[in-house]
Amino acid sequence: MKSIKIKTLIILCIITVLLLLAYFFFLYFSLDSWEERASFGSMFGAISTLFAGLSLAGIIYTINIQRQEIKNDRITNAEKLQEQNRLNFENKFFLLFQDLTKSTERLRISYNENDFEGHMFFKGAYYTILY
Repeated sequence: MKSIKIKTLIILCIITVLLLLAYFFFLYFSLDSWEERASFGSMFGAISTLFAGLSLAGIIYTINIQRQEIKNDRITNAEKLQEQNRLNFENKFFLLFQDLTKSTERLRISYNENDFEGHMFFKGAYYTILY
């Protein structure tokens, strides 16, 4: 794909150079004096101005497109950062919850010859405090 674009660009450059050479020889042999050639070339000043203006408009258009793409990229990056922060929070929350679950599994208390282990420890502690 890239080689096709490069070949096309080279062919267009060669065609442009050949057209400029043909134009030069046409003017040189068809017009007799340099004054006639100069006045003939001056007729195309307005066209040169038109193409320069179109080039400037194209550059401004390209800058606007790039500015819009940068704005869209910033919005996308902000959304990705927000999603990443949410995922980090969830991961930390579940790690803390897992640590809490492991810690409660090691808890033990006895009350009236009943053993309360794990999450039932809190029930045993409640009975111990109240009675």
